[in-house]
Amino acid sequence: MGVTQLFIGPMAKSHRMFTLAALCLYNAIIPTAWQLPSLLTWGLLIISLGSVITIIRRLQHIAKGMVA
Repeated sequence: MGVTQLFIGPMAKSHRMFTLAALCLYNAIIPTAWQLPSLLTWGLLIISLGSVITIIRRLQHIAKGMVA
């Protein structure tokens, strides 16, 4: 489509991977009795919502590039 790679948005790949890695490390290191059971669920929800925002921003940027 003639548009270069875009790394814009609140949940680009590096942000998603950091968030997921931090959540997994938390679950691996913290004893089960101390863990918050819904933390992983909330983290995945944040990743999902951030990804949707990132997709919208990138599509808007692509659309501006196609019009110009």
